[in-house]
Amino acid sequence: MVSLVSTTLSLLLAIRAAYGMAFFPTRRRRDILLWMLSTIMLSADGALVPIYLLWRDPGLLDTVAGLILIDSLSVLPIVVRQLRPCQSLPS
Repeated sequence: MVSLVSTTLSLLLAIRAAYGMAFFPTRRRRDILLWMLSTIMLSADGALVPIYLLWRDPGLLDTVAGLILIDSLSVLPIVVRQLRPCQSLPS
């Protein structure tokens, strides 16, 4: 159940983000994609304490909703990167 809801939530958010990046280009699109790539390279150990502190106050520790949310947000940069269409090659 957790994986199904997490995957669905990630896809719903990533489809909108990838569509926006593909069809409404901005000057900062390359910067945003680089930032998303850098979040993929972040080790899990570096994110444990901030996630714990963010989840502690609203009471999301040891809950299914907290697990779904963290699973969805942790794979979101990867899904957006995969859904974004490739740049067309010059002729």
